[in-house]
Amino acid sequence: MLPTVAAVGVLGVGGVSAAAVFTGGSSGTDANPPVARPQAVSSSVVHLPSSTAAPVPVTPTSAAPSPAVHRAVAVNPHLLSLTTVGRVSWIKVVGPHGHVLFMGMLRHGKTLRYTARPLSITLGDAGAVRVQHGATIYAHAGRNGQVKTFHVTS
Repeated sequence: MLPTVAAVGVLGVGGVSAAAVFTGGSSGTDANPPVARPQAVSSSVVHLPSSTAAPVPVTPTSAAPSPAVHRAVAVNPHLLSLTTVGRVSWIKVVGPHGHVLFMGMLRHGKTLRYTARPLSITLGDAGAVRVQHGATIYAHAGRNGQVKTFHVTS
């Protein structure tokens, strides 16, 4: 039991001292004075703690272009895309000459893209499908749970 009490006593004293350092305050004793922190004076010079003789200038570096640069993307006016958002939806897409291009459940986040014409599209849950035709985006093709059929000819 004695080692446990001694460990608690050491941790308790260390915890108070650590709290004083992190909060910048005092633990009630002057045994651990607050630690000096570096402060930025201007955008080009940083002052370090008093252990160094002089301020160290910060030189700007030339940064490479960010990979997340947004570029304009040409929109195909004939592209029709169907994307499920939030839920799953049963979808049937019939293409030219009555060929079934897709029939089944389309999971959340999946997209179907078509440029062939004419198309006949049936959505089992129109509220779960975002339709994009060229640059026009319809956030939801209909209400939640609504079965909707539409035709695309151009």
